[in-house]
Amino acid sequence: MPVQDLRDWIALMESAGELRKVLGADSDVELGVIVDQYQRRMELPALLFDEIKGYPKGFRVLANTLTSTRRIALTLRLPAESSKMELVQAWRQYAKQYPKIPPRWVSDGPVNENIRKGDDVDLTMFPAPKWHEDDGNRYIGTGCLVIQKDLDTDWVNVGVYRVAVHDQKTAGLYISPGKHGRLIMEKYWARGLDCPIVVSVGQDPTLFFVAGLEIPYGVSELEVAGGLRGEAVQVIESEWNGLPVPATAEIVIEGRIPRDETREEGPFGEWLGYYASGRRPAPVIKIDAIRYRNDPIILGNLPAIPPNDDTYYRGILRSAAVWEQLEQSGIPGIKAVWAHESGARS
Repeated sequence: MPVQDLRDWIALMESAGELRKVLGADSDVELGVIVDQYQRRMELPALLFDEIKGYPKGFRVLANTLTSTRRIALTLRLPAESSKMELVQAWRQYAKQYPKIPPRWVSDGPVNENIRKGDDVDLTMFPAPKWHEDDGNRYIGTGCLVIQKDLDTDWVNVGVYRVAVHDQKTAGLYISPGKHGRLIMEKYWARGLDCPIVVSVGQDPTLFFVAGLEIPYGVSELEVAGGLRGEAVQVIESEWNGLPVPATAEIVIEGRIPRDETREEGPFGEWLGYYASGRRPAPVIKIDAIRYRNDPIILGNLPAIPPNDDTYYRGILRSAAVWEQLEQSGIPGIKAVWAHESGARS
């Protein structure tokens, strides 16, 4: 059965022996410590946390998703027993063209099972983890999709940027300078406009995989994800800002990024194992609405000392890119290329 959403992915991994359930963890640091110990050892199961302290049963967090060769292979629709080099070669061939399938607009989807708007919005109802001891916030968005539309074209950008919980109706957003999402946001601001935004929290990991790629400016990750999946990503038009909402997402935040409003955000433990900055002003998301499925699942991605959830799958991508560049340079007899997990994001 093709994977349509995060729940299909979880069922697939459970059937393959690639999932472990953890009950009763605390989302205040303890959850992050457990994930950190698992991802450092690699090839251990993905972790699905439930009965999280202080939250209803069924409000879950999934983490350690892409730290095994088998899970990456299954996520990419490849045979489960594919070797690292087979994954590298498969990605080499795929990346030569980046086949694209445009998203398919639909009128409804599971994400509409619950909709809160206006005074009913409450971002604090979800078990957003405080991943590291000295993090300045709880972060609902580490494995999320941030969706924005260019002001002058129809291009929709999807990126992975961190989203903090400030209060019931306000989230924090950090996008590094030069990233596509930052450029789009600043274009709105330069014209005196708030920037519309959708944040998807919990989706088929294929979309997260693609959203983290270094895709050229102007190319939509939704189309690339469709090409990788072999079928269109289903989206609903947001009634608040017109942006595409993944129809099978677990949680979706819809709102706007004001030009002249910031709040203190951070510090946040980053992927090299250090706190990259102190507490500082950062943009905010003023939330107009939240959609979520019954028993929603946050897809988490824990930055930590490598190897971690980010660096393992990126090692495959980087290895494929280096191999291709070496062959194009005329270097003969290449047998294999592997970018070590600890340096795969460099």
